[in-house]
Amino acid sequence: MLIGSFNDGLSVPAQGERLEWRILEDVCFKWPCRVYYEDTDGQGILYHGRCLNYFERARTEWIRTLGVNQSEWLTQGVGFVLSSVSLTYRAPAFLDDYLIATVSLTERRRTYFTVTQRLLRSSEAGRVCEDGVNVDQYDVASAKSLVEGVFCIAFVDIKRFKPKAIPPILSVVLSV
Repeated sequence: MLIGSFNDGLSVPAQGERLEWRILEDVCFKWPCRVYYEDTDGQGILYHGRCLNYFERARTEWIRTLGVNQSEWLTQGVGFVLSSVSLTYRAPAFLDDYLIATVSLTERRRTYFTVTQRLLRSSEAGRVCEDGVNVDQYDVASAKSLVEGVFCIAFVDIKRFKPKAIPPILSVVLSV
């Protein structure tokens, strides 16, 4: 998958404007996280609502790796909103667990895109978080899937909160 960024990140480059391309190594973005006390209920189990926080942070970091500066976009009147979410809880996470939140693009339309996300636990995850091992080396195939979700993220004109077409440069970046 090719991605690029330039100037405002909202439009296709003008004639002669340079677009820097880089290749993503993996179609599945991985973000390490840990379960803290504040994330748990009284029994040391990850509170189900906190999974949404982990997924949001992973999506934000994924978007950053694509070269998108959300703060800049807000100043230009473009925003992301979560328009739908569906979660399936498979197993609990516990206090101090090392987890990996994944993001995989599954669909892109004119005004929205859909990602599938998973929250995973594995003995390797602790090594990734503590020792700074490259998270891309983390084997998601052998990890225990705790929570799976499908998220639809829509683009809106933040002044009117009406749907807006995905900016052209992001359409290129989000090619499935």
